[in-house]
Amino acid sequence: MKLISWIKNIIRPQTSIHYWENPISTENIEERFHELYHAYCSLHGTIDLPKVQQKITTIEGNYAVDGHNTWAKDSIYSGNLNLSPTKDGKWFSKWDLGISSQIQSGNGFLHHNFLNIHFSYKDQDNQYSGEVIYCFVDESTAIGFWIEEGIFEVGYEALQLKNKGF
Repeated sequence: MKLISWIKNIIRPQTSIHYWENPISTENIEERFHELYHAYCSLHGTIDLPKVQQKITTIEGNYAVDGHNTWAKDSIYSGNLNLSPTKDGKWFSKWDLGISSQIQSGNGFLHHNFLNIHFSYKDQDNQYSGEVIYCFVDESTAIGFWIEEGIFEVGYEALQLKNKGF
């Protein structure tokens, strides 16, 4: 079964991006966000990017998540995302997604209105990892695009602040 999936991936048209040679940094985060956006649009159709309304000063809190998986816009999910600062000025994230309450977590950094998180999660047999970049429109709303190692297609998430935490 893995061989068939591998062959399908090789013959599938390459309309998506691959992981970058250099890691995401403050110097390239906005460019990488737009690369993910354009790869997403080539796979799923164009969506309008909202205009940033204000410079973000804090993103700590609990967010409602609505998104879809990389392979299809109708493969939707919802859940929660908790964002909290770490002692070293970075951000810790914990998602609780879908009917099965799949837990994912990650760490990242905020630069201007862009938040990058390297995330990981485990199912029964495998460990997965990827990158997500969110663009905060204001202090309560963000959209993001994500990619997982080995998949090379782009998924989408929208965040809406539920509360600023406890």
